[in-house]
Amino acid sequence: MFSAMPKKAVIKATGRASDGPSFAIVDVTPDFVRHLKHLSVVVESNGLAYALDHYRVDWDSNALFMMRGEMLWVRSGSFFIRAHPQRSRRMTETWSVLIADLERLLESNKEIAYFGGNTERLSKLYSQSMCQGQAA
Repeated sequence: MFSAMPKKAVIKATGRASDGPSFAIVDVTPDFVRHLKHLSVVVESNGLAYALDHYRVDWDSNALFMMRGEMLWVRSGSFFIRAHPQRSRRMTETWSVLIADLERLLESNKEIAYFGGNTERLSKLYSQSMCQGQAA
């Protein structure tokens, strides 16, 4: 059974500029997972490398108003998000996440899951970011 409230996926940012975000926060809902699965099928059935879609995500509080051009990149069974920090020439993207991992998150009792690298460190960065966001 799925929760009525969206769950959160905190995904580490890679290849980031020094002024870019450390992570992206994605609301995980059954509709979002269905959309990812649909795009994945489009990729597979048409022999494509990726399917692209505009998608708005939250980034860590240090970069909330610096990101633009967010795109959801879906390939066979996984996705990542790519965006451009306004003050940098380098793109920022998240680690790739398996769509099946988001399905497992929806079915679990957990409200949040961390993806990419050192998840303990990512959890601390997320907690710090949320505290900063509440203080603002």
